[in-house]
Amino acid sequence: MLFRSEIVKKIFLKVGEVVIVKEKFMHAVTALSGSGPAYYFLFTELLEKAGISCGLRKDLARKLALATFIGAGETASRSAIFMQDLVKIVASKGGTTEAALKIFKKKGLENIVKLALRSAYNRSRSLSKK
Repeated sequence: MLFRSEIVKKIFLKVGEVVIVKEKFMHAVTALSGSGPAYYFLFTELLEKAGISCGLRKDLARKLALATFIGAGETASRSAIFMQDLVKIVASKGGTTEAALKIFKKKGLENIVKLALRSAYNRSRSLSKK
């Protein structure tokens, strides 16, 4: 006989990956994974718009942005290499990727992402108290 949690797990495995976490981490999971698809969609849209600003047609910019994320996600999910090392593998010294990464660093992208996640985390905590 399956326990209730095993039945729920079996159902969710049909639509994606299931991770079991302690309840105290649920707000962090909500901020990262629950809200994560919107972050992905936003960044994909921003890449698409940036591609258009460089002269690409909208449909091509969208196609390239989506394929890039899908390919990168597949590569990362099949690799035991740390994300920071994957970045280094792609970013040739003095190349185009390195030029873009320098702007992300200069403009504080890492801090923006941390602040955004913390805001989602705090909102999740606040909503759970109501």
